[in-house]
Amino acid sequence: MIEVEGITIYGTPWQVTRGIFKNANAFCINQSDVNQKWSQIPKDVDILITHVNPEGIPLNPPPNSKAVSADPYLLHHVMERVKPKVHVFGHEHYGYGVCCGVSEDQSTSVTFINASNTFTKGNLRAPI
Repeated sequence: MIEVEGITIYGTPWQVTRGIFKNANAFCINQSDVNQKWSQIPKDVDILITHVNPEGIPLNPPPNSKAVSADPYLLHHVMERVKPKVHVFGHEHYGYGVCCGVSEDQSTSVTFINASNTFTKGNLRAPI
């Protein structure tokens, strides 16, 4: 965790092993180990950066698709425990964009940013 001019930023690269690409599993571990990593995210974070997005926060997905790489436990940690102002991620390339999430008890509001800048075949999008 770092602090820049009073803003705390924490980043974590972990994600669940996909098993799709033999040589593309950096920072990939099993689901229970990933959940343990999520529980280690400090609570005093203004900006949270993860590689993978939380399940339930797809942004602009293509029709009839879902976020196949979303983590089913990350949303709980983000909304109910960590409560950052902003959560930035980028693994889900189709879900580029910004949205706001509100906790079930309406006490927490988080701005979610999918900052993935590639779409298909290496085509780049403008930065958010």
